[in-house]
Amino acid sequence: MSSPFAQKFFGKKPFTSVPKKKEQDYEAKGKKARELEKKYSADRGDAPDYEARLMVQKEMAKGKSPLNGAYESGAGGMVYMSTAPYFRDLQNKIMQGTQQAMANKAARDREEKKRDDAAAVAAGNMTQKQYDLLYPEDKNKTD
Repeated sequence: MSSPFAQKFFGKKPFTSVPKKKEQDYEAKGKKARELEKKYSADRGDAPDYEARLMVQKEMAKGKSPLNGAYESGAGGMVYMSTAPYFRDLQNKIMQGTQQAMANKAARDREEKKRDDAAAVAAGNMTQKQYDLLYPEDKNKTD
């Protein structure tokens, strides 16, 4: 901490020192707000109430908001766009791919079993009649 940079850096106290130009007269603001609240509630002839406080808040914030009435007018608001069709499309593609893969696997398994059974017929472990009962489409091709 002996370097000049460290001394200057640790010498700063951002939370305890407020620049003079940023200081605000909160007492004056509070007094003005109370007067406006009395005025608005006196217009209706009852004690200060919630609606009067809301009107005071709007009055005090006029021209100071960076949004400049964006909430009331809807200006600069984000437009919501549903992602549901994209997720539906994604799910459909996943489902189609899965069904196709399962169908391909079933066809490969059937062909593999058919080859094994043909080998069994050739080896004498299965009769041709048994093979024809399992695979009638092959019998129709040869006839």
